[in-house]
Amino acid sequence: MSSAVFSPNIGLKLAILIGAMTLGGCGDRAITPQNIEALGWLRLAIVPSGPNQPCTEPNFELALAEQFARSINADLAVIPARNQREVIELLLTGKAHMGATGPPKPVAGLSWGATYRIDFPVLIYRRGSDRPRDASDIGERPIVALERAETNFVARELYASGHDVQLITVGTLGEITAIVDRQVEPLGLMRASEFEDLRRRYPEVALAIEFDHPLALTWLYRGQQNDPLGASITKYMAGQFQQGAYNDLEHRYFSHLRKFDYVEARAFLRHYSERLPEFRQTFIEAGEQVDIDWRLLAAVGYQESHWRQNARSPTGVRGLMMLTEATAKRMQVDRLDPHQSIRGGARYLKQIKDRLPERIPEPDRLWFALAGYNIGLGHLEDARVLADRAGADPDKWFEVAPFLLKLGQREWAEKTRFGRAAGGQARNFVRNVRRYNDVLISLEPSPQRNICRVDKPAPIKRFALF
Repeated sequence: MSSAVFSPNIGLKLAILIGAMTLGGCGDRAITPQNIEALGWLRLAIVPSGPNQPCTEPNFELALAEQFARSINADLAVIPARNQREVIELLLTGKAHMGATGPPKPVAGLSWGATYRIDFPVLIYRRGSDRPRDASDIGERPIVALERAETNFVARELYASGHDVQLITVGTLGEITAIVDRQVEPLGLMRASEFEDLRRRYPEVALAIEFDHPLALTWLYRGQQNDPLGASITKYMAGQFQQGAYNDLEHRYFSHLRKFDYVEARAFLRHYSERLPEFRQTFIEAGEQVDIDWRLLAAVGYQESHWRQNARSPTGVRGLMMLTEATAKRMQVDRLDPHQSIRGGARYLKQIKDRLPERIPEPDRLWFALAGYNIGLGHLEDARVLADRAGADPDKWFEVAPFLLKLGQREWAEKTRFGRAAGGQARNFVRNVRRYNDVLISLEPSPQRNICRVDKPAPIKRFALF
């Protein structure tokens, strides 16, 4: 961790460029897709968003990069970097082919590929402390940030408005959020999408200021704009947008994060500490038996009962996994025994998943299974049929989800085989389970997943899209 008072004579030069633009001269010999294909690996340098990212869990950037690697007949290897400067060093020394970051300043021999996402810098603060609403409210409060381009931009903007800014640079986003979460005085600087992702783990942290300065997120690569690798990136990104694949990825990683409930987030963290420990091992064992991530099963249990073994609903479902009496009998478990309930719920979810058409890929397959767990396979199939009749893809969750809502409307339900159903409840069930699962992944990183290698990179193809 380091700190400095910003002045216009130090820091990083910002260049926000939309599209494929060159940062410098040709430098060393450019990398070609053919070189990468022969090697078998596309090496991506990336600054982890937390102590366990990206080496243990997938995210949007890794999924996008994995698909690009596949398009040039290679696997993706991830090389973690401590900061933006190290990403550039890995590129210049040939240890990485691409970097998932924008450069702090023009560097000879490196180019930016096509923009893959637009984000915005935001300032965060701790609830209960004074919220700065503009630059004049910041005063002498320190700002905790990563060492990257937008940090310098915001510091320059604040300096221009007459403020000497004390910057404290740290290594990960998790450190920023943890510092702001524990202390009243510091503010934090990060991207809007990063704040959306992290605030469920740190609900005491809230948005203070969103800066009206778009950040074009791109891949860096060694070479010039028209080099073969740059041309391949541009072609790939164009295809992603034209074919709708990019929108699918955005839905996959961000759509369930749009709603935030402060009270709910605090309750989840409290129950995680107080209730989950008693059942963690059973969730782990059940997950191994059915080949479903135990954290996903735990998220289902929380959505169903908040991990309460005596939970019941007016409809007759009971227990930690809220099984009906008939389902518990089929799974051969006592639904009032929490450990048996977990095992029965896991087997039931696996059974639903296995009964779905084989052509449905992951992760849509899992999300459909979650909806079927809540509403039943019959009503789920009704929604898929309605989607198909309307010209939507019945095998894509995001295209079918709106038709679940129609199951509760008489004029639509009359067109179905199984009649009216609380389809909106099923859609919310899936969204909430995914959200709880995300928090559990950040709290309980998988020790089995370590994809970061420098000398002998390991592929992430086996799980990057899940």
